[in-house]
Amino acid sequence: MASVTVTPEGALTIATLGAFLKTLSPLSRGQSITLDLSRATPCDSAALALIVTLQKRAKACGATLRIASSSETLHRLAEIYGLESFVSSMQRVDT
Repeated sequence: MASVTVTPEGALTIATLGAFLKTLSPLSRGQSITLDLSRATPCDSAALALIVTLQKRAKACGATLRIASSSETLHRLAEIYGLESFVSSMQRVDT
């Protein structure tokens, strides 16, 4: 199965999430995706929504979602929203 790395740059917030999601079609074609968050600053709860959405898309088409360079802020938000076990169970890759 083919794989693609997606690296959002700049703010990954509620204001930018919709536009970013429109650019993501690889999972619909069955490609696995690595979400590299190293350049996504700032991040808010929209980043968590993105991860949940991409994981659902991946699972639906038999693909894999991996997370690279998730920030401490993202982990804190996951804890606040009760998603820490979900986020920590994601495959991680080093960049």
